[in-house]
Amino acid sequence: MSEKAKDKIIRSAIEIISKKGYSAATTSEIAKTAGYSEATIFKYFNSKKGLFDAVINSFTGNIAESVGLPGVRSIIKNDADLKFEKIVDLIIEDRVRFIENNYEFLKILLAEIQFHEGLRNKAIEHIIIPVLKDATDLIKKQIKSGNIIEVDPIILFRTIFSGIFMSVLPRMLMNQPLDIKMLREELKEVKKILLHGAIK
Repeated sequence: MSEKAKDKIIRSAIEIISKKGYSAATTSEIAKTAGYSEATIFKYFNSKKGLFDAVINSFTGNIAESVGLPGVRSIIKNDADLKFEKIVDLIIEDRVRFIENNYEFLKILLAEIQFHEGLRNKAIEHIIIPVLKDATDLIKKQIKSGNIIEVDPIILFRTIFSGIFMSVLPRMLMNQPLDIKMLREELKEVKKILLHGAIK
């Protein structure tokens, strides 16, 4: 099978799995969407799981690159001297652009990571641990420079990223299309509450 054909089958699998989830997606529907026979899928991917692994591996051969981690780490490291609010703005915009370009894959990743230990371990090792270290260093620097209050860096990091994550997660769980303008507006409000509080 040519690489072009493999890519077409993988893209079709992403489309179907993101809509229905791994369990409900069928190889016959994926084959039909791709324009190939189901036998072709089994010939080259051996099984439904083999196809799913190919979907995941197409993104997670370098999982850090796949989730746009270099962009976030670059902001954290290279813009550490900016005001904290500006750094948060840059991170939010980076994540919004990433979500816009990878929404269907992210739906699959978030739905399936809980069931795939290898994928989960990769995410912890190559995403969570490096970003947590970088963000902790940044927050400590911001505290020292007087830009933000004394706060546990890990709690602040989790609060900011969970605010971003929780703006996207319900849309994915309800299988809603991505309205990027609405997401940006929501994240402006999330940032305002996170940085300035909700009490008058």
